[in-house]
Amino acid sequence: MSNSKKLFVVTGGTGFVGVELIHHIIGQGHRVRVLVRTPDKTFEALKNVEFAYGSVTDQELVNKSCEGCSGIFHVAGVVDHSRSAAPYVYKVNTDGTRVIMQAAIKNKCKVVFVSTSGTTAVSKDAKRIASDETDYAMDVISNWPYYDSKRQAEELARELSKKHGVPLVIIRPSSILGPGNVSLASKKSLEYYRHKSIYKFLMKKVPWVPGGGLNFCDVRDLVPAIYKAMVTPEANGRTFLIGAVNMSLAQFFQALEKQTGIAGPKLVVPFSIGWSTISALNAVRRVAGKDPLFDKVVIEMAYHFWYFDAHAAQEILNFKARDWQVTIKDSVQYICEHGHLMGLPHGVPVLPAPRSKL
Repeated sequence: MSNSKKLFVVTGGTGFVGVELIHHIIGQGHRVRVLVRTPDKTFEALKNVEFAYGSVTDQELVNKSCEGCSGIFHVAGVVDHSRSAAPYVYKVNTDGTRVIMQAAIKNKCKVVFVSTSGTTAVSKDAKRIASDETDYAMDVISNWPYYDSKRQAEELARELSKKHGVPLVIIRPSSILGPGNVSLASKKSLEYYRHKSIYKFLMKKVPWVPGGGLNFCDVRDLVPAIYKAMVTPEANGRTFLIGAVNMSLAQFFQALEKQTGIAGPKLVVPFSIGWSTISALNAVRRVAGKDPLFDKVVIEMAYHFWYFDAHAAQEILNFKARDWQVTIKDSVQYICEHGHLMGLPHGVPVLPAPRSKL
């Protein structure tokens, strides 16, 4: 692609990644058309941004929204891990991706599909380090609707890409942290963090240390790589895992404790005992008319390892991960600054990020 001003469509533009991506695209001198379900004041002050209103599952609307665009960044999706939500999750995540690909075929434009590392980079084995070539983790994700919906979406997108010659790049980010855009802290961005481990840690809602591990990346490092995937022909037809660091959940909570001064969980509990305890607490909360503490799938996820190697993204997409401790520090700071909008108590201490590595 040349450096002339182009029009890019972004789905999921009011979410945590979408907001940052839109700013980055505009910063590169291009225009953005954002597909959103309802009007949002988040971007009213921005130039070079226009809107299309409706659902990503509406083929006619999406076709029209993509007219005249040079490429589609498909970021929209439903992140709900509950098995009871499966029909809706598959409808939006899988069927919605089909709609996007059909629109790309009709308008002859490239697609960068932001999926998830959880389609392949998840295992009960801490020694398993996934790569871009790793097969789908069907033994794990087949009973996890969110990740299986993304797996189906990836396969569908590849099939349509090959059949119709539409350039496609699939991005598989790990858990995404970092500050949201402070000047445009959309409700969706804030809601995103209500479901993250850092928020639950600050709320002292992490009762013990699950036996799994995670990988995370900073949204500020992820977004340039997503954009690079669009403008780099060498990336076409490829899939890229993007993440900064692999660490156990015990190490992660230790880092949060050092950062905040809040005592983290120390007790390591097996899955069977952990889920029995949470299940009993959830039952009590249901009687009281309250939301459950954790869904069973989320507990299952916490006892797996989400480890992988992101060297290909580093080489081809120029992905550069900053110091992970800075990401944690800035994430905590962001939550604290906007905590009143998330139900976080005031006065959570934020300490300087430690320089020693775990």
